[in-house]
Amino acid sequence: MPGLRPVAPLRRVIDLHQGHGEDQGLVRRDRIARAIAAIAKLLKVSDRSLRRQLTEQGVSFRSLLDELRMQIAMKYLRTTKLANEDIALALGFSDAANFRRAFRRWTNKSPSEIRGEQVKSL
Repeated sequence: MPGLRPVAPLRRVIDLHQGHGEDQGLVRRDRIARAIAAIAKLLKVSDRSLRRQLTEQGVSFRSLLDELRMQIAMKYLRTTKLANEDIALALGFSDAANFRRAFRRWTNKSPSEIRGEQVKSL
């Protein structure tokens, strides 16, 4: 995607949350579609063009969103004393348990382990 930087505008739509069940899934898909449309508008390309360019690079919107959420979570865990619940809400998760599960999936570590690493390095 020469010249396009889709990760930066994702910060504006990071409020997506992971829902459960069929109704939540429909809501989530609708929010993702609206987020893609908003990012495409910021990048001055069509939704379809953005999707096509992501596909050509072998990248999914969800993987970009997860990568950005992980980076922000790591920053919060390493540089603030925010509670996991606050970080979860800031990243758009419905609760801290969903955030912890996603964080473990991303890093194979718990948020507490990351905070513990910071204490050891001080």
